[in-house]
Amino acid sequence: GTSTFYTEREGRKQGSHRRLKIFPPVRVSDEALPAGSEPGQILECGESLQVACGEGSLIIGHLQPEGSRRMTAAEFLMSEPVVVGGKLGDTTGGTEGCG
Repeated sequence: GTSTFYTEREGRKQGSHRRLKIFPPVRVSDEALPAGSEPGQILECGESLQVACGEGSLIIGHLQPEGSRRMTAAEFLMSEPVVVGGKLGDTTGGTEGCG
């Protein structure tokens, strides 16, 4: 697997960066990205987490937040206020909530 980080948006650790391990299988989508998409930008969230790449996107099904157990993307999204338009590996975020 690989890893990136995300910024806690709520709770006692708000604003802190947490490592996020990404586990295979990760699907690759070569569908056209929305205009203005940047690498790391969260495009969709639900049963999986879709993140823009330089070309195409990754569809992440399993991950592990730092200090937590490995879980599905859906489980992660129920416990973390991840937003469409936010970015993994960045401290900025969008406004449309997931989960």
